[in-house]
Amino acid sequence: MKRLIIAISIIIVSLGFSVWENVAVDNILSKLHSVLEEDAAEAFELWQETKDFLGMFLGNEDIDALDVEMFALKKEVDSKNDEGISESRGVITGYIENIRQTERLSFGNVL
Repeated sequence: MKRLIIAISIIIVSLGFSVWENVAVDNILSKLHSVLEEDAAEAFELWQETKDFLGMFLGNEDIDALDVEMFALKKEVDSKNDEGISESRGVITGYIENIRQTERLSFGNVL
């Protein structure tokens, strides 16, 4: 009986952590997306603050792709190239939406 209670407790804690992680990642990505639309330089700063946290939960490919595009965005912001900024925003938005879709809890993602 004792082992059963411990096993159920571990399962509940694991599920709780998974839900918390999913909500935290989604909140960060939502905030990054909204800040990106308002101020590209601020979005780069937010990315620098949160990429290590996201790196604990997301795949390296996703983090690396976003990191490369964020540095490209920073370069375009520094050179004040509006067309380049717009293009980088579009690519970053696509990456963010792709990550949100793959991290969303759904039957297809679980299988």
